Amino acid sequence: NPTSDEIRIHRTKVSNNQRIQILNCTGQVLYDNSNFNGETIDIRHLPNGIFLLKYSDTKNFCIKKLVVQHWTTRLQMKKTAHNTASYVKQSSSSKTKIRF
Repeated sequence: NPTSDEIRIHRTKVSNNQRIQILNCTGQVLYDNSNFNGETIDIRHLPNGIFLLKYSDTKNFCIKKLVVQHWTTRLQMKKTAHNTASYVKQSSSSKTKIRF
């Protein structure tokens, strides 16, 4: 954490009726999977910010903070000696593992 592309959820215990949700700071559900089986979740569609990742099953629930910060299209402007600008594109990939 922070991440920009995807998160991989690793279950420590297998249980019935597992569910994963991603909520924004107002409680709006942005992602909901009621048939969770330990998959990778693509979060590239989420804006930069802080979200809640909620895991629940028939007996337990857990909430973790998820920070999304996209780095993939960051541009830096560099001035040259001739007073012109050249642009350098930086890219990186970010994958985060989260355990429940």
